[in-house]
Amino acid sequence: MSPIMWTLVNLVVLIVLAVRYGREPAGRFLHSYEKEIEEALERADAGRREAKERLASWRERWEQLDAEIEEIIRDGRETGRRLQEDARDRARREREHLRSRARISIEREHDRAFVQTREMMSQTLVSAVTRALQSTVTGDDHRRLVKNFISEVGDGS
Repeated sequence: MSPIMWTLVNLVVLIVLAVRYGREPAGRFLHSYEKEIEEALERADAGRREAKERLASWRERWEQLDAEIEEIIRDGRETGRRLQEDARDRARREREHLRSRARISIEREHDRAFVQTREMMSQTLVSAVTRALQSTVTGDDHRRLVKNFISEVGDGS
């Protein structure tokens, strides 16, 4: 027999032995490899579904945070507006209080100046009348001057 024949016989024997004894282990290996691939695909699908769920959850949380931020901004603006109004109201009240105190002070000063002026006028008048009376006024003139003075001072108050 030729060497090619022996090679062919060896090849056929090898194939028969591989099929007879290697078929089952090769099938098990291929079946387990196929199972591993299927499991890996299932895990990848589960991971993708979980990632989609997490993404949806994060997007929902993001929207909630946006709404909370908008609410905080609105509340801050409202609080600022109220504080500004309160400051204006306090300033108005303080201004009115100061005006009232100023009016009272001005009225007191006016009254005091009026009293001082009246006292000065009275003293000046008494001094002038005293001088005039001492020099040329008679008793009747004196009574008439006193009556006139009393009537004028009484009307002036």
